[in-house]
Amino acid sequence: MARLTEIFFLISDTLLWPVLLGLLIGLAATVLGIGQTAREALQRAAARTLRRRVSEALEQRRFDELEELDLGRRTTPFFTALSRILRTENDPALTDKILADAKRKNQEKIAPMKLWLKFGPALGLMGTLIPLGPALVGLAAGDLQTMARNLQIAFATTVVGLLVSLIAYVLVSTHQRWAARDLLLLTFAANRREEKR
Repeated sequence: MARLTEIFFLISDTLLWPVLLGLLIGLAATVLGIGQTAREALQRAAARTLRRRVSEALEQRRFDELEELDLGRRTTPFFTALSRILRTENDPALTDKILADAKRKNQEKIAPMKLWLKFGPALGLMGTLIPLGPALVGLAAGDLQTMARNLQIAFATTVVGLLVSLIAYVLVSTHQRWAARDLLLLTFAANRREEKR
Protein backbone atom coordinates (compact mmCIF):
# COMPACT_ATOMS: atom_id res chain seq x y z
CA MET A 1 0.00 0.00 0.00
CA ALA A 2 2.79 2.42 0.88
CA ARG A 3 4.50 1.68 -2.43
CA LEU A 4 1.29 2.42 -4.33
CA THR A 5 0.85 5.69 -2.43
CA GLU A 6 4.39 6.73 -3.30
CA ILE A 7 3.70 6.07 -6.99
CA PHE A 8 0.60 8.26 -6.87
CA PHE A 9 2.52 11.04 -5.10
CA LEU A 10 5.25 10.81 -7.73
CA ILE A 11 2.70 11.05 -10.55
CA SER A 12 1.01 13.98 -8.85
CA ASP A 13 4.28 15.86 -8.32
CA THR A 14 5.34 15.18 -11.92
CA LEU A 15 2.11 16.73 -13.22
CA LEU A 16 2.63 20.11 -11.53
CA TRP A 17 4.90 21.61 -14.19
CA PRO A 18 2.75 20.49 -17.15
CA VAL A 19 -0.30 21.94 -15.39
CA LEU A 20 1.46 25.28 -14.83
CA LEU A 21 2.61 25.31 -18.46
CA GLY A 22 -0.92 24.47 -19.62
CA LEU A 23 -2.36 27.36 -17.63
CA LEU A 24 0.23 29.71 -19.12
CA ILE A 25 -0.63 28.55 -22.65
CA GLY A 26 -4.35 28.94 -21.86
CA LEU A 27 -3.83 32.47 -20.59
CA ALA A 28 -1.84 33.39 -23.70
CA ALA A 29 -4.48 31.84 -25.99
CA THR A 30 -7.34 33.72 -24.34
CA VAL A 31 -5.46 37.04 -24.39
CA LEU A 32 -4.80 36.46 -28.11
CA GLY A 33 -8.51 35.67 -28.47
CA ILE A 34 -9.37 39.02 -26.89
CA GLY A 35 -7.29 40.79 -29.53
CA GLN A 36 -8.88 38.85 -32.39
CA THR A 37 -12.37 39.47 -31.03
CA ALA A 38 -11.67 43.19 -30.62
CA ARG A 39 -10.47 43.35 -34.24
CA GLU A 40 -13.60 41.58 -35.44
CA ALA A 41 -15.79 43.87 -33.31
CA LEU A 42 -14.25 46.90 -35.04
CA GLN A 43 -14.85 45.32 -38.47
CA ARG A 44 -18.45 44.58 -37.58
CA ALA A 45 -18.98 48.12 -36.29
CA ALA A 46 -17.58 49.54 -39.53
CA ALA A 47 -19.95 47.34 -41.55
CA ARG A 48 -23.05 47.96 -39.40
CA THR A 49 -24.59 50.46 -41.85
CA LEU A 50 -23.98 48.13 -44.79
CA ARG A 51 -25.58 45.22 -42.94
CA ARG A 52 -28.61 47.35 -42.16
CA ARG A 53 -28.92 48.40 -45.81
CA VAL A 54 -28.68 44.77 -46.93
CA SER A 55 -31.35 43.71 -44.44
CA GLU A 56 -33.70 46.53 -45.48
CA ALA A 57 -33.17 45.79 -49.18
CA LEU A 58 -33.97 42.12 -48.61
CA GLU A 59 -37.05 42.94 -46.53
CA GLN A 60 -38.39 45.21 -49.28
CA ARG A 61 -37.22 42.93 -52.12
CA ARG A 62 -35.02 45.65 -53.66
CA PHE A 63 -32.60 43.28 -55.38
CA ASP A 64 -31.26 45.99 -57.70
CA GLU A 65 -30.01 47.90 -54.64
CA LEU A 66 -28.18 44.78 -53.44
CA GLU A 67 -26.33 44.60 -56.76
CA GLU A 68 -25.31 48.26 -56.40
CA LEU A 69 -23.76 47.58 -52.98
CA ASP A 70 -21.08 45.41 -54.65
CA LEU A 71 -20.85 42.93 -51.77
CA GLY A 72 -18.36 40.77 -53.64
CA ARG A 73 -15.50 43.20 -53.00
CA ARG A 74 -15.83 42.69 -49.23
CA THR A 75 -13.38 40.12 -47.89
CA THR A 76 -15.06 39.13 -44.62
CA PRO A 77 -16.49 35.58 -44.51
CA PHE A 78 -20.00 36.92 -43.92
CA PHE A 79 -20.07 39.20 -46.96
CA THR A 80 -18.35 36.56 -49.09
CA ALA A 81 -21.07 34.03 -48.19
CA LEU A 82 -23.82 36.64 -48.70
CA SER A 83 -22.47 37.57 -52.12
CA ARG A 84 -22.29 33.91 -53.15
CA ILE A 85 -25.87 33.31 -52.01
CA LEU A 86 -27.18 36.30 -53.94
CA ARG A 87 -25.31 35.20 -57.10
CA THR A 88 -26.52 31.59 -56.90
CA GLU A 89 -29.18 30.82 -59.48
CA ASN A 90 -31.55 27.84 -59.41
CA ASP A 91 -29.31 25.78 -57.17
CA PRO A 92 -30.84 25.18 -53.70
CA ALA A 93 -28.21 22.52 -52.94
CA LEU A 94 -25.40 25.04 -53.43
CA THR A 95 -27.23 27.58 -51.25
CA ASP A 96 -27.59 24.96 -48.50
CA LYS A 97 -23.87 24.18 -48.80
CA ILE A 98 -22.93 27.87 -48.49
CA LEU A 99 -25.07 28.17 -45.34
CA ALA A 100 -23.60 24.95 -43.89
CA ASP A 101 -20.06 26.14 -44.66
CA ALA A 102 -20.72 29.48 -42.92
CA LYS A 103 -22.04 27.66 -39.86
CA ARG A 104 -19.07 25.25 -39.83
CA LYS A 105 -16.55 28.11 -40.10
CA ASN A 106 -18.14 29.87 -37.16
CA GLN A 107 -18.00 26.68 -35.09
CA GLU A 108 -14.35 26.09 -36.02
CA LYS A 109 -13.49 29.65 -35.02
CA ILE A 110 -14.81 29.26 -31.48
CA ALA A 111 -13.70 25.63 -30.96
CA PRO A 112 -10.33 26.52 -29.32
CA MET A 113 -12.03 28.89 -26.87
CA LYS A 114 -14.59 26.20 -26.02
CA LEU A 115 -11.70 23.93 -25.07
CA TRP A 116 -10.19 26.55 -22.77
CA LEU A 117 -13.62 27.14 -21.26
CA LYS A 118 -13.41 23.58 -19.92
CA PHE A 119 -9.65 23.15 -19.54
CA GLY A 120 -9.18 26.35 -17.50
CA PRO A 121 -11.04 25.20 -14.37
CA ALA A 122 -9.73 21.62 -14.71
CA LEU A 123 -6.10 22.75 -14.85
CA GLY A 124 -6.75 25.29 -12.09
CA LEU A 125 -8.17 22.56 -9.83
CA MET A 126 -5.24 20.25 -10.55
CA GLY A 127 -2.85 23.12 -9.84
CA THR A 128 -4.64 23.66 -6.55
CA LEU A 129 -4.67 20.07 -5.35
CA ILE A 130 -1.17 18.99 -6.40
CA PRO A 131 0.73 21.43 -4.09
CA LEU A 132 -1.58 20.76 -1.14
CA GLY A 133 0.15 17.42 -0.44
CA PRO A 134 3.62 18.97 -0.03
CA ALA A 135 2.06 21.87 1.90
CA LEU A 136 0.55 19.47 4.43
CA VAL A 137 3.84 17.59 4.69
CA GLY A 138 5.58 20.92 5.33
CA LEU A 139 3.03 21.81 7.99
CA ALA A 140 3.51 18.45 9.73
CA ALA A 141 7.28 18.92 9.66
CA GLY A 142 7.00 22.49 10.94
CA ASP A 143 8.43 23.88 7.67
CA LEU A 144 6.16 26.87 7.27
CA GLN A 145 8.15 28.28 4.35
CA THR A 146 7.51 25.16 2.24
CA MET A 147 3.86 25.18 3.27
CA ALA A 148 3.46 28.86 2.36
CA ARG A 149 5.16 28.43 -1.04
CA ASN A 150 2.95 25.48 -1.97
CA LEU A 151 -0.22 27.24 -0.82
CA GLN A 152 0.76 30.25 -2.90
CA ILE A 153 1.05 28.02 -5.99
CA ALA A 154 -2.30 26.40 -5.14
CA PHE A 155 -4.19 29.69 -4.89
CA ALA A 156 -2.47 31.26 -7.91
CA THR A 157 -3.33 28.34 -10.19
CA THR A 158 -6.96 28.48 -9.08
CA VAL A 159 -7.21 32.15 -9.95
CA VAL A 160 -5.47 31.74 -13.33
CA GLY A 161 -7.62 28.73 -14.23
CA LEU A 162 -10.82 30.60 -13.44
CA LEU A 163 -9.58 33.67 -15.33
CA VAL A 164 -8.86 31.58 -18.43
CA SER A 165 -12.34 30.05 -18.22
CA LEU A 166 -14.04 33.41 -17.68
CA ILE A 167 -12.31 35.05 -20.65
CA ALA A 168 -13.08 32.01 -22.83
CA TYR A 169 -16.75 32.13 -21.77
CA VAL A 170 -17.09 35.80 -22.73
CA LEU A 171 -15.37 35.21 -26.09
CA VAL A 172 -17.46 32.11 -26.91
CA SER A 173 -20.70 33.91 -25.99
CA THR A 174 -19.78 36.93 -28.10
CA HIS A 175 -18.87 34.87 -31.17
CA GLN A 176 -21.97 32.69 -30.83
CA ARG A 177 -24.17 35.79 -30.73
CA TRP A 178 -22.46 37.20 -33.84
CA ALA A 179 -22.71 33.85 -35.64
CA ALA A 180 -26.44 33.61 -34.89
CA ARG A 181 -27.04 37.08 -36.35
CA ASP A 182 -24.97 36.30 -39.44
CA LEU A 183 -26.68 32.98 -40.06
CA LEU A 184 -30.11 34.57 -39.64
CA LEU A 185 -29.36 37.20 -42.30
CA LEU A 186 -27.74 34.65 -44.63
CA THR A 187 -30.76 32.35 -44.33
CA PHE A 188 -33.11 35.27 -44.97
CA ALA A 189 -31.08 36.24 -48.06
CA ALA A 190 -31.25 32.64 -49.32
CA ASN A 191 -35.02 32.53 -48.84
CA ARG A 192 -35.49 35.85 -50.61
CA ARG A 193 -33.30 34.66 -53.45
CA GLU A 194 -35.50 31.59 -53.85
CA GLU A 195 -38.61 33.84 -53.96
CA LYS A 196 -37.03 35.97 -56.69
CA ARG A 197 -36.74 32.96 -58.95
